[in-house]
Amino acid sequence: MTSPLVAGMVHLESGRLADAERAFAAAAGPSGDGVIARFRRAESLSRLLRHDEAVDEARRAADDAPDRPSTALWLAWTLAEAGRCDEAASVAWPAGHEEFLDPVRDAYRALA
Repeated sequence: MTSPLVAGMVHLESGRLADAERAFAAAAGPSGDGVIARFRRAESLSRLLRHDEAVDEARRAADDAPDRPSTALWLAWTLAEAGRCDEAASVAWPAGHEEFLDPVRDAYRALA
């Protein structure tokens, strides 16, 4: 049996966005895979032009894993896709990753 996360990726790569969103929703949660599922669900929602829902899901994922730089990046990306560049520029980045994250933060500030 295929996991919801794997099924969601298959649907996403096949362009079946509504199916992907539902599969990722089933896998979403605070675990490592659950956080990935939340962001992939946010991506699916963004592609479906359901930006407010996408941002909500991305925020939940960032709250579940606040010390992972990837969650801050994905949240900023989701906000930028929603046209909320001011918010993308003000995402809280985890300490200890400045060399990698500062150029990205600067880019979102420039967009804002």
